Amino acid sequence: IYSGNAYTIYSGNNNKILYASGSNYHGACAINNIKPNVVKHSKITYFNENYINITQICINPTGSCSFWITNDNKIYGNGLNDKYQLGLAGKSNKAEPILIRALQSKLWKIISIQSTLQ
Repeated sequence: IYSGNAYTIYSGNNNKILYASGSNYHGACAINNIKPNVVKHSKITYFNENYINITQICINPTGSCSFWITNDNKIYGNGLNDKYQLGLAGKSNKAEPILIRALQSKLWKIISIQSTLQ
């Protein structure tokens, strides 16, 4: 169980089963839609549908974005991005996990990511 700022991600079966509940105002619940603003036990399907294996889920209790580390060292992020919290160009929030290409490297491995409220 991973808790962010007014939302929670639940994982099971080695992160192959993912659910979210709580505030989805900025898209932090990763359900591919910013509406509804509040979700109740909604399934996160993006990773299974795209055959992506998640090894680490990174969420800060005060943050409104979620980061996902894959078994092949790729980083995905979603949620609040008004101050570039996700490391993505533009200031639009992301309701679906999106690959953060700037964090890809064969030279080093990211083991954790944290974001804060501001």
